[in-house]
Amino acid sequence: MALHEAQFAGTFYTSEPVPLNRHVRLMVQAATIGRGVTDAYPRAIICPHAGFRFSGHIAAQGYAAALTSAMANPYKRVVVISPSHRHRFDGIALPSWRGITVPNGRMGVDRFAAHDLRDRGMVVVDDAAHENEHGIETQIPFLARYFRDSALVPLVVGRTTAADVAQVIDHLTADPEVPTLVVISSDLSHFHDRARARQLDFATAQLVETGQVLGLDSTHACGWMPLAGLLTSNWAAGAKTLRLALDDSASATGDTSRVVGYGAWGLYGPQAQLFSTTRRTNLLSAARQGLKSYLTKGRIPQINDGSFSAPLHTTMASFVTLTHKGQLRGCIGSLKAHQPLVHDVVHNAIKAGTGDARFAPLNDPRELEDLQFKIAVLTQPGRIGAGSFMDVVAACVPGTTGLILEDQGKRGTFLPMVWDGIPDPSEFVRRLLGKAGLPANHWSDTMRVWAFRTESFAEDPDPNIDLG
Repeated sequence: MALHEAQFAGTFYTSEPVPLNRHVRLMVQAATIGRGVTDAYPRAIICPHAGFRFSGHIAAQGYAAALTSAMANPYKRVVVISPSHRHRFDGIALPSWRGITVPNGRMGVDRFAAHDLRDRGMVVVDDAAHENEHGIETQIPFLARYFRDSALVPLVVGRTTAADVAQVIDHLTADPEVPTLVVISSDLSHFHDRARARQLDFATAQLVETGQVLGLDSTHACGWMPLAGLLTSNWAAGAKTLRLALDDSASATGDTSRVVGYGAWGLYGPQAQLFSTTRRTNLLSAARQGLKSYLTKGRIPQINDGSFSAPLHTTMASFVTLTHKGQLRGCIGSLKAHQPLVHDVVHNAIKAGTGDARFAPLNDPRELEDLQFKIAVLTQPGRIGAGSFMDVVAACVPGTTGLILEDQGKRGTFLPMVWDGIPDPSEFVRRLLGKAGLPANHWSDTMRVWAFRTESFAEDPDPNIDLG
């Protein structure tokens, strides 16, 4: 069980120790999106595995997101999962070697976890799967620089199922005493012209960001099976997924005729607050200025996507609420994530101001001077396996849970902010049934209920915005 020597030093990245360490450090320090996302640590990151010239700066966003503000490592174990690019085999493969060395350091394999997985029959030991496999190795220079104290579990995925990959992930992340980072190593689309590549990569981003496994295949990513396994796992259930970067090889080569796509994402726990003060301000400003533009020009404004950072392009659902002197003036939103967040916020702000049937539509941009904007960003709704009215009540966490219920063609939704006026869980559910047009204690076998959370933020009550 010797150390495994790097095989791609000098091709995918430099073979010189000091320059490699410096290159990694500079890429992570420059990864301002990843470093400035949130104080929460991701459960998983998705990073590309091409040569550093092409995708190193993208992978750095993921690793920057996983470090503390002091650039320290908060994890005891790192699980790296890559597709097999050159070796055909069945199952999920661990190596027999006890560690891997790259020019800037080494990582030791978590032998306890390796033996446990092998003894349970969840993986096979197959060194051929790890021989000449860049999907694992291209992650190691980052890990050796910043995560060298973590135990490594390197896994290469062959012919298997998403459920099998998910089972391994859930087993390795089950112990709360062993903080674990899961790294999915994957590039995106391969060898299309840039227009087609971007179309495919945006579709892949939407699948990843909304947790959809159906439809994900090798067209979207070489590591589609590791991705599908992550999205199927309990470790990712209810997670908030945030886009950190999306790019392609043409940015490095200038060749738009045959490109490879690259992306980085972080998956965070459902209670994580994802948006910094700056990004919250950007979204609130976009909502206000979008509604102002609509009232001024009479048409949906064109959004300059380049003005907003990658996290604000994550596919997410939102609600926008308008208040006047503390009283509701309009509230419209999306329950299903279907477009970039900044687009969703602008569209819902316009609807809240002009399309809420409970209020007269706004007509003059000067009316915005006395309004306060509030945004709620929703997690993906998760189905509650409820068999009774009281099961729904028991699933509610006051102040935190939002609910969607549907029966007999009727639907009602309460955002978590409704808890401010209805603090009792039983009354919360009864009032939601009433909002849906159903009896207060209604229950039937056809009732369907979903729960979600929100991250909410608002303007200062006196925004003092110059509407010019």
